Amino acid sequence: MNDQELQRLMNDQLDGVLSPEESERLTRFLQSSEKAQAQYQKLGQVFTALSRPPLEEPPPDLKQNVLRQIRLRSAAAPARITPPCLVSHAGNPQHSVTFCQATARPPRNVA
Repeated sequence: MNDQELQRLMNDQLDGVLSPEESERLTRFLQSSEKAQAQYQKLGQVFTALSRPPLEEPPPDLKQNVLRQIRLRSAAAPARITPPCLVSHAGNPQHSVTFCQATARPPRNVA
């Protein structure tokens, strides 16, 4: 058995996709080669480690920090939304009136 075929069989065995015939063939080969057994054990350790990645816990104050940053950025950001307005002239353009939703800004003095 060449190295490339051995690697494929070992990977497929550890992935659980090796056919029963190929599994038996791999088992016989591993029984006859200490080097292959050691290689298979190392590969098995890698598969085990990769199947259970360590979980990192986020810092306990992560949620509060994110919410605080959102509040700070929202308070510092200028208002970007312009309220919708409606222009009505009731059939006579000389008597047009503009209706807008109330805003937080004080009205401008019109001279």
